[in-house]
Amino acid sequence: MGGWVATAQRLCRALLCAALVSTVAAGCTSSGDDPQPLPPAQTPEHAITTSSGPPETSKPIPTEVASNDAVQYDYGLFWQAFINAQVLGDADYPDLRKRAEGQALAFAQELVRAYRDNGWVRVIRDGFGTNPVVVARGDTTARVTDSQDWSKWPLTVRATGAIVPGSTPQQCFAADLVRRNDMWAVSRLTSVQHLC
Repeated sequence: MGGWVATAQRLCRALLCAALVSTVAAGCTSSGDDPQPLPPAQTPEHAITTSSGPPETSKPIPTEVASNDAVQYDYGLFWQAFINAQVLGDADYPDLRKRAEGQALAFAQELVRAYRDNGWVRVIRDGFGTNPVVVARGDTTARVTDSQDWSKWPLTVRATGAIVPGSTPQQCFAADLVRRNDMWAVSRLTSVQHLC
């Protein structure tokens, strides 16, 4: 049994490293010119509905995203779609394809496939949420920064509910969004750890 645990831990570390490396390689910079968040008081609170229960009974959760800002709202719907896609193990989940494109879609689909293939699923605990701050906005493009506490959204072994070691760090993102008719889609998602 100890050998299996060590192998699972190595696989998890490799997957997490690959995920972080791919986001960093896809566009993170450390030159200090990344956008700084606006003061929190200037942006409405944003929350994602939480679900509890064992992972083996997890089901997609309804879309309930709170924000008065269209960019923040649609950014939240991207994460809602990702949550549901990974619960279902469906990298081609229609709402995910609707809410993302380009690098962001490819990255989300890669994670969904990796979770499914390894028998893992992220399960939302009370207190999880996105914390988007719009740092740039134009007619057709926008940028959001977001800090998430993944200890409230741990990666678990689907069959047992055991938390995969090393899978609950603080995650900081910069997301680029593009205007698609009546909605904003996430086109690029990068890890920007110095924002946390």
